[in-house]
Amino acid sequence: MQLIARLDESNTHASADYMLMAGYVGRLGQWMHFDEAWRKGLRKSGLTHWHTSKIGNHPFRQKATKLADRHLMFGMIIRLDGDVFREAYHSREWFDGAKPDSMYGLCFRYCIRGIVQQACVELPNQSVTINFELESGHRNAGAPADIVRSFKRERVPMGDAIGAVTLGEKTKVPGLQAADLLANWALELETKGRVGTYDEGPLPLEKARTREIKCPIFRCYPTAYDLAKFRDDVLIRTANVENTGGCAMKRDWLRPLLRRQRSDLRRRPFRSRAT
Repeated sequence: MQLIARLDESNTHASADYMLMAGYVGRLGQWMHFDEAWRKGLRKSGLTHWHTSKIGNHPFRQKATKLADRHLMFGMIIRLDGDVFREAYHSREWFDGAKPDSMYGLCFRYCIRGIVQQACVELPNQSVTINFELESGHRNAGAPADIVRSFKRERVPMGDAIGAVTLGEKTKVPGLQAADLLANWALELETKGRVGTYDEGPLPLEKARTREIKCPIFRCYPTAYDLAKFRDDVLIRTANVENTGGCAMKRDWLRPLLRRQRSDLRRRPFRSRAT
């Protein structure tokens, strides 16, 4: 089964304490219906495209989050702290030709891990190929393709589930616009120290508590231990001692933020209302 993950980043300026990468995953048919509904919603709202930093208070925002929940499979948010990245990973000694990722590249690496893991949980006993699309123009935009090539070259266990990486223009790709909204919504909660209230969702609290979540959102927050362990794994692979693959995390590393209700679990997984 072919899946597409569309991702965007936020809080990437030099003085930021942390970086976020977020986005949604869906089947080809789900994305087709989502794109159609998104563009229709933009036209009715008098917009040509969505960019949260420029028009984040526009009423279309509420409709946009509903469209993602209605049509798509699940969302993913990665937070990476700059101090932890530098002290536990980037600034430590590297040797034998191994090179550290940038914060952007490491966020993408953890996105791959989380998305592949959750896709396999939600679609058991199915052969899954996940393609990734990110916004063009970022100074590290070439990193995702390099990382995917390294996964395939090193034959890491999850490599068979990873497809291609493409770059798109946010103004033309509804999925990248939705990822932009998700990344900026997450930034709002992180900035306000309201991570514990993620279960409220991007909708008003009273609505989030009374409705079924068809598109759950997951958050990953690597610690210093996780990044140090991942660095050690990279050095082991480079030395050809053992191929551990992927990214190191504790067993409970992927936390659901917006949970699918039990009644929804009895339905066919990720059935879009438009299909």
